[in-house]
Amino acid sequence: MFDTSFNFYGFFIILSLIIPLFFISIELYKKNVKLEEILFLIFLELLCILFFGKLINYLMNYKTTKSNLLTIGLSSYGGVTGLVISLLLFCKMFHYSFIHYLKKHIIYVPLMYSISKLGCFFVGCCYGIKYSGIGSIIYNYSSMAPKGVSLFPIQFVETLVFLIIFTFIFKNRNKSNIISYTFIICGLSKFLLDYLRYSHINEIISINQIISIIFVLLGIIVLYKNKKLSN
Repeated sequence: MFDTSFNFYGFFIILSLIIPLFFISIELYKKNVKLEEILFLIFLELLCILFFGKLINYLMNYKTTKSNLLTIGLSSYGGVTGLVISLLLFCKMFHYSFIHYLKKHIIYVPLMYSISKLGCFFVGCCYGIKYSGIGSIIYNYSSMAPKGVSLFPIQFVETLVFLIIFTFIFKNRNKSNIISYTFIICGLSKFLLDYLRYSHINEIISINQIISIIFVLLGIIVLYKNKKLSN
C-alpha cells in the first residue's frame, strides 16, 4: 500500500453519506416533500449517523483505543442506529410514516457500508487475517495495520459483497418485507465476514458478531410478525 497524506478514510466516509442521501433527497423531492424538510432531514441524519457511529465505536474499543470520541472512526452498526433514530425524530416532528421513510433509507445502507469500507482498505484499519495468497496486501505506512505483514484484503471483499447486496436489495425495494430482508442479509454477511478479520483471532465470537446476531434476529422477528398479520 502506498504512502500518502491524503485522507482516504474521511473522503470515502463523506462519499458513503453524500451519495445515498442525494438519491434519497431527489426521490423525496419528487414526492413533493418540502425542500426545507428534506434539508433538515439530511442535517439530522448526518448528525446522528456521525455521533452514534463514533459513540458506539468508542464504547466497543475504549479499553484499547488511543483515540477520543472526536478522532475515532465510525461503527457501521452505530451509523445504522443513528440513521434509525434520526428517522424516528424526523417522522415524529413532521408527522410522517416512520416505516415508509425507513423503507426508503434502508435499501441504501449496504451501499453506504460498501463505499465506507474503501476508506478502511486504503488506511489499513479493520485489516484482515494473515494471508499470502491472491489479492493479499501489505501495509508499509499504515499506523493501524502491522507493517510488512501480508494480509487478507477483507475491507475490499466487504466492499464487493455489500455492493452485490445493495444491487439485490435495490432490485427488490418494493417488496413488503424489504426491511427484514436487509437486516437479515446484512447481519448474516457481517457475521461471516468477521471471521476473516485479524481482530477475530483468539475470539470465539466478537462484539461485531453479537450485534450482527441481534440485527438478524430483529429482521426475523419483524418478518415473522408481518407474515402472521398477512395470514
